[in-house]
Order: sequence, then structure tokens, then C-alpha cells
Amino acid sequence: LVSCSQNTLSKSSDYQYSTPTVNTSTSATMKVSGTYPGDGTSSTTTVITLDLTKSNNIWKVSKITCPTP
Repeated sequence: LVSCSQNTLSKSSDYQYSTPTVNTSTSATMKVSGTYPGDGTSSTTTVITLDLTKSNNIWKVSKITCPTP
């Protein structure tokens, strides 16, 4: 699981993973989002951006960008 400073959700299936966008043959980006319950009347969706790099034919996370408040 990838998280910034927020609490993690109960299950990995609680997160939504976007389809990666391939920028070059060795770089791509994708987003991971999770909706966190608020005070019972509202919720907050947090979106984390992942930069991916292809190395030895395997995509790996090279950078995690957390949302700013």
C-alpha cells in the first residue's frame, strides 16, 4: 500500500488505481486514490501520483507525489 501521511484504508481493494499513462518507453505515471470517511456527513478523497520507471522490463515506482493540503 502507498500512503502519504494519512491513515491507510482497511483493505487494498478500498483504493482505486488508474490505468498507467505511458509517457516514454521507460516512464509512466498513474494515480492511486482513496476515500476517507469524515465526520459522518462528508468524506475526503486523497489522490497520490506515482511515477513509474521501466527497468529490466519491469515497471517500478520511482517517485511518490503526495497531495498538498
